[in-house]
Amino acid sequence: MTIGLSGFIGLGVFIRISGACVLLILQNGAETQEKPRVERVLDLSIDEAVRRAITYNPQITSAQLQVEAAGAGIDEAIGAFEPSVFFNPRVDNSARPTASTLAGASRLENNTLHLDTGLRQALPTGGSYQLTFQTDNSRTNNSFSTLNPSTFSTFALSFTQPLLRGAWTGYGRIPQSKAESAREQAVAQRDQQKIDIIQLVHNSYWDLAFANADRDVKLRSLSLAERLLEINRKKVEEGLLAPVEIYQAQADVATRREALLTADNNIRAAEDALKQLLFPFDDRSEWTFRIHPVSAPPLPGSVDIPKWEDAVTEAFAKRPDLLRTRLDIQNRELDLEARKHETMPQVNFVGSASNAGLGAAVDQTFRDIAKTNYPSYSLGLQIEIPLGNLAARSRERAAEALVSVSRAQLRTSELAVAREVRDAVRQVSYGNEKVAAARKSREFAEKQLQAEELRFEQGLSTNFEVLSLQRDLAQALTNEQQAILDFAKATISLEKAKGTLGGR
Repeated sequence: MTIGLSGFIGLGVFIRISGACVLLILQNGAETQEKPRVERVLDLSIDEAVRRAITYNPQITSAQLQVEAAGAGIDEAIGAFEPSVFFNPRVDNSARPTASTLAGASRLENNTLHLDTGLRQALPTGGSYQLTFQTDNSRTNNSFSTLNPSTFSTFALSFTQPLLRGAWTGYGRIPQSKAESAREQAVAQRDQQKIDIIQLVHNSYWDLAFANADRDVKLRSLSLAERLLEINRKKVEEGLLAPVEIYQAQADVATRREALLTADNNIRAAEDALKQLLFPFDDRSEWTFRIHPVSAPPLPGSVDIPKWEDAVTEAFAKRPDLLRTRLDIQNRELDLEARKHETMPQVNFVGSASNAGLGAAVDQTFRDIAKTNYPSYSLGLQIEIPLGNLAARSRERAAEALVSVSRAQLRTSELAVAREVRDAVRQVSYGNEKVAAARKSREFAEKQLQAEELRFEQGLSTNFEVLSLQRDLAQALTNEQQAILDFAKATISLEKAKGTLGGR
């Protein structure tokens, strides 16, 4: 037997047979039975609903993929400082006529095999180096050539380091720092998406529980109206009431049957809203099952209501949206640091050193290189000073303004969060009292109806009074269920406002 969340027993009877659900309803004033319709029924707890949402919801999956993409951005930034090897072979052939016998041949021919290979790397300091080995193996028909074939090799190291603009690791690692911040923002966005979905799941779950409980209210209301109609019929048969008195009761029964149909439709709509959040639905047939909520909503008094000051402090520390705004400020500050660097003069230290060797073959040139017989080096500065520097300074001012904008946005967000938390705490406190008040109202409505029914049986009341009190009781029952639903949603809203929903 299905029991409403308030504890009252509805007159609708659900019989479970091998996962089937057979619904008995009242039609045309008599109890009739629909043809049995077998439907799969899923007993679902709120914890299982949340687990399914986290597993299958495409929005959470998409947010997690964004985290992975942002993580790849960190590797990309780090990869900018990886060394690379280059290898450039080349063959040069040339032939040219000569007008003098002193050229060594009337048709001078040269054939050169050139190889350029080495290692280069950008450094986090903003500098770079390049280690190079070059060799040229040449053949010629020049009769005056003393070494033919000949090989000339050079081993060289060059290095460049900015000293002002774009210098040192504080500037060089800005792309990596921004990539790390982007990943943290993606994580915060994923956590926010998770919190939003979990709140939707809770709200949809309690909406379905309320729809089921409200249907029980409509069944009970219909049963009361039909019982009154039956009493009226007996009194008409006994001559205690005029036949016209029965019409009002019949009209009320019809109205309550219509309300029952609406309640059934509301259950179906609430089930679909919850299913959309929880299941992948790769096959359309997966929509054809019923959901039976088995978790009870939190009871008034079972939830600790924090001081709003403590809740705001917790929200400031844990809210993903505030974290994203702080990370945005951090990114803006990194941009500002880069723009400040770019206003400086360009002063680069440049240096190079090399050693060469000559021989008939490549291995013979190594001896000269090893003995440093032919060394050379160069040291210097590259200096460039912009006149006016208006563009760079304008970019710096714009970056400063954007930092101030982000800080103002953070302050605005913090004020909104503080208000949201205060309201959430207030709603939980109010919900506690509202459920108690609604329960009292329902108890009084039941007692009042019982008393009026007794008066009606004794001929001291009218159909109108009894039907009116029946409607009042139905509304009181609905109000009680609505108060319970609102309290359950208020507790979730408080957890979301604090940033603790979903285990954060």
